[in-house]
Amino acid sequence: MKRTRAFSKASRAVAAVAAVAGLTGGAIALTGGAAGATTLTTVSLSIGNNAANAAGTGATGTTNTATYTVTFALPSAAALTSVTFTVETTATTTGAAITPTGLYIPGCSSATATGTGTTVTVTLTGCSSSGIGTTFSIPVSGIINGKAGPFTSTITAKAGATTVGTKTVTKSLETNKTPVTVIVPDTLTFINGNPTGITLVPIPGNSQVTAAGVTLQVKTNAVTGYKLSACMTPAHTLKSGSNGIPALVTPASSLPVTTATSSFGAKAVVNTANGGAQGAYWTSASNYYGYPTSCANPGATMMSNTHTTATDSVVVTNAARAKPTQASGVYNGTITYQVTPHY
Repeated sequence: MKRTRAFSKASRAVAAVAAVAGLTGGAIALTGGAAGATTLTTVSLSIGNNAANAAGTGATGTTNTATYTVTFALPSAAALTSVTFTVETTATTTGAAITPTGLYIPGCSSATATGTGTTVTVTLTGCSSSGIGTTFSIPVSGIINGKAGPFTSTITAKAGATTVGTKTVTKSLETNKTPVTVIVPDTLTFINGNPTGITLVPIPGNSQVTAAGVTLQVKTNAVTGYKLSACMTPAHTLKSGSNGIPALVTPASSLPVTTATSSFGAKAVVNTANGGAQGAYWTSASNYYGYPTSCANPGATMMSNTHTTATDSVVVTNAARAKPTQASGVYNGTITYQVTPHY
């Protein structure tokens, strides 16, 4: 029985030591928890102008600058010395400055702000200890917003080297620009003043017969202009069966009077007031020319311009002459106009 009692006393002693050890361990854990930072309460970050800059820092055009106001409450009593907060990664903080209006720093005598990179540091001076739940509101102006989209800002309050509390909030900058795209299509308008046809009745052996002038117009937004050419098929000769009236060979102010040759030709007079010019083929407004066989021939150009135009025009006057021995008949051909724009 004595041995049993002795063992019981020893057991109680061990248990007491263990209890003390457990309390000591608990005290160590509590001490460690008090040394760590806690979360700031009632935290907000207000951005006075949340319009983003198109490309963030260095964006051209309007620069959107804003006042960032940090508001928070202390999680524990402290005499603050600084508050920091971060901004969007492409924002510029070098112009940061305290805005007196709205500044609320209870127990502190003054505040100054500086910016480095994406961090704004507010230095507080002369601060006495403020109790738990004390609210601070610090507006900082001169921050150039970054690019559009959400970003996180970490707000940290310190008392000397000790972090009193920290909190991360999410904000967003919105684009204040709407891209506009206007597509202007290529345009070309050709107006043929006489699409129905031309009829000439030359008396064999007499002088030329001249038709009324046909006005051709070209309108285009081709930035380097256009070329209007003219040609006649078949083979630039008016045909009646096996007989023909050929195109004028040598330019002249009138169709030549000769007993050997009939001829058909045209005179082109360009209105040059808007930049239109006589073409490379119809170089003189005073002469008649025979129509080329192909409009693709660069030499078939009747009128041209080197820029956009809305009013270019040329008056084309066709004429025919029949030699004394020209066989009677209905002679047909087709004049073709071709406009080639240069956009």
